[in-house]
Amino acid sequence: MHCRFCGARSQEAGESERPAAPGPDLTMERLAKATADEFEIIERLGEGGMGSVYLARELALQRYVAIKVLSPEFLADEALLERFRTEARIVATLQHRSIVVIHAVRYTRQLYYFVMDYVEGATLGDVLRSHGPLPIPIVKAILYEVGSALTYAHREGSGIIHRDIKPGNIMLDPGGRVVVMDYGISKAVGAKTGLTMAGSIIGTPEYMSPEQCRRNALTTASDQYALGLLGYAMLSGAPPFSGPVYVVITAHLHEEPPRITEIRPDCPEDLADSIHRMLEKAPGDRWPAIPEALKAFGGQPHELGDPVREDTGRLVRETEGATRAQVPVSRLEIEAPAGAVEPGDEISLSAGVYDDLGRRLIGRDVTWSASNPTIVTISPNDGRVLARAPGSVSITAVVGGVGTTLELTVREPTPASIELRPDAVRLHTEDQAVLTAVVKDRRANPLQCDALWSSSDEGVVTVSRTGELHAHAPGVAVITAEVEGLRASADITVEHAPLGGIDLLGLPELILVGDEFPLEAVPIGGSDHVKLEMRWASSDESIATVDAGTVRARSVGIVTVTVSTSGVEAAAQLTIAERVVTEVLLDAPQSRLELGDEMNLSVEARDQRGNPLEREIQWSSSDALVATVDQDGIVRAVSTGTAEVSALADGI
Repeated sequence: MHCRFCGARSQEAGESERPAAPGPDLTMERLAKATADEFEIIERLGEGGMGSVYLARELALQRYVAIKVLSPEFLADEALLERFRTEARIVATLQHRSIVVIHAVRYTRQLYYFVMDYVEGATLGDVLRSHGPLPIPIVKAILYEVGSALTYAHREGSGIIHRDIKPGNIMLDPGGRVVVMDYGISKAVGAKTGLTMAGSIIGTPEYMSPEQCRRNALTTASDQYALGLLGYAMLSGAPPFSGPVYVVITAHLHEEPPRITEIRPDCPEDLADSIHRMLEKAPGDRWPAIPEALKAFGGQPHELGDPVREDTGRLVRETEGATRAQVPVSRLEIEAPAGAVEPGDEISLSAGVYDDLGRRLIGRDVTWSASNPTIVTISPNDGRVLARAPGSVSITAVVGGVGTTLELTVREPTPASIELRPDAVRLHTEDQAVLTAVVKDRRANPLQCDALWSSSDEGVVTVSRTGELHAHAPGVAVITAEVEGLRASADITVEHAPLGGIDLLGLPELILVGDEFPLEAVPIGGSDHVKLEMRWASSDESIATVDAGTVRARSVGIVTVTVSTSGVEAAAQLTIAERVVTEVLLDAPQSRLELGDEMNLSVEARDQRGNPLEREIQWSSSDALVATVDQDGIVRAVSTGTAEVSALADGI
């Protein structure tokens, strides 16, 4: 068996256990008397095969230590005394975070004892009995720490071989720290004196190497074999070989353990390969050194606060038989996450628990409470806080009658994000639109907040205090909304308003061949601030041509004139007529002539618009016996009487 408090070895499974002595603890009384000037002996932590272990408080330094005392009945056995002294000397030379620290060795006529670190928690054996096979990350972490401790002892501790690595000699504290205990049967490589007794095998059969079973000289490879057995037990819940001592020793010598992946299918192959190579029968077939075995499966250290250590500590705290010395709590410090708390937030509080020397105590149960559950509720066992409403509340943590209070303020929800909807807008000049600033708190709940609006170019677009946009001129402007230091922007593009059409003005009612007249194209809608380029065309330039809006009628016919710009088109159908005589005006200086008189008549042909028209005039007299008229319009009176002179042009 193993003392779960400090690692002191007691009888292994199968051996008879020495019953606890009834009545007063004489060893404790003697120890208290012998150490009265140095230590306050508080309680007996446990009893092992070689003696008892007591919790004590060192008066000078006010620290808690474990004192291991050799049982009085062994004081006459010099071999056992030497074994006891050797354990203390060996361990005292080792300074490693995963090896228990020896502070002092003392002896009197009635007592042999040494003072070492007090390690609270549970042995790895206790954890396996309570929880069975362990999670892969925890297995790898423990293998790494134990392997690192053994490597340190092998390299830096004068080649010290532990020779008894097993779950009962590995302590785990509530913070997940791994500590290798009990170097009571250790021996330096090459040492002529050690703890092997004549005719006996020292060690624990289930965790002994083949060479140890044969009582051969041991090397560091023996500790490597035991480390492999330790990993196998953590993965499967038990070592590969068990039963009577002879059966176990025979198995170590001649049988191969079942492949660990058959028992733990979730075991990574690299971890399984590392363990099975450590379990090779011949030392030369194992890894050259433990660090190579650790590297093979990616072993690495885990510091305090690491999730793997947290999980290991949780298993320790939940282990049946795990112990914790009631070191008095002097003060608490509530540790809260930084940052403001708002309704709906969930935070986890933790409490630093310290003794009167300022040392942090691991694994103490903290009781939590809140003064106003309408503002926050808190889980009494783990410090999880749910903020419910704005306000101030007192959070209290208590351990062993010692308490402290944290004033926690839950503030009104504040903006955590802002976005503009839409985040891009295209407008035409004189258009209007509205942007919306969507403000949310840290939990993505919408908040009603007034935003401060601004435009990067108010000549292009302006924005009101409520996000209303007014487009003024073509261009691009950035509209920004700001709320309590948060900003969001939207790109606003302003373009000219599209044309609604084109009006053609100046179209004459009558178009005659040879006419030349301007047409005016007037945009409908659109922007008045830009000169549009008009493109003109004629459907038949033999009938009429058009240039920059000027139409020239060339021949009789029907033609379509078009004008277009910015994707808009207008058209007009023109009918071009021949210029013809519509009237002939005859002007006579006088209407009466004397015989022999001559008179020059003037005549003018006019077209459809009443404009003069050059035409050949045909003259005639109704009675040539009275008066004649020649082709020049000269009338001559021939005789008395009345005659009518006519002028004809194009039949008019």
